[in-house]
Amino acid sequence: MESKASSSFLLEKVRFGDAGIYYCRAEGEVTGNGTGTNLIVMVSPEPLTISPKQPADGSLICRTSGFYPEDYSLSWFKNGQKITDGVTTRTQKTAEGLSEAVSYLKDSEPAQHGTVYGCKVVHSTLKIPALANYTVSSEGITISFPWWIYLCGGIFLLLLIALTLIYCKFCKYKVRKDKFQVKACVRCTQPIVTMPEYEKRNDVNDDILMISTDPSKSEVTNGPPKAKKHRKRKCDPMLV
Repeated sequence: MESKASSSFLLEKVRFGDAGIYYCRAEGEVTGNGTGTNLIVMVSPEPLTISPKQPADGSLICRTSGFYPEDYSLSWFKNGQKITDGVTTRTQKTAEGLSEAVSYLKDSEPAQHGTVYGCKVVHSTLKIPALANYTVSSEGITISFPWWIYLCGGIFLLLLIALTLIYCKFCKYKVRKDKFQVKACVRCTQPIVTMPEYEKRNDVNDDILMISTDPSKSEVTNGPPKAKKHRKRKCDPMLV
């Protein structure tokens, strides 16, 4: 060839959308394209995040970043030991067309303070697997009870409220009843005597003879005059 030319193309800040087939086209006396080069963009699943599920139910969730290609493996560890029970993993697509892995771990044993859970992801873009850890603290421990305990607690609370209302209503009725049925004792302030002259003679002996003022009754009595008996009556509610 009498002459030849060369050209280079540098793609900076590659993104997943830059993947595709690139051609080099030459125009002149002879115009044509090359066979093309297929550019494959591989995206790492890092960084990983692991945290308690919200709302909290005792589960942990491990989430990857968007990655490509889709082939990967994800595994859980507890204090360095691999666990498979209670693990649920699914893959979903992002808006950019990448894959994203979300895995849930529901440990059958109650979490203890200081327990270390690990989430590991193996991918073709990683020279070493990506790993994220989560250490359980006292604030992160979630205590869960069976559903029937919550049901029994709710029923007990309703019964307690009902009994409290009934007791309060009974107390109010009793106070109202006692308020309007108070009995008072009316006492005589001074004894009523049958003969007015008795009050003027304080030096008369106890064995004096007292004759009734009623001439039709000539009954003789001995001793001091009798006082009226006490009598009880209900108080007027308006005067209480």
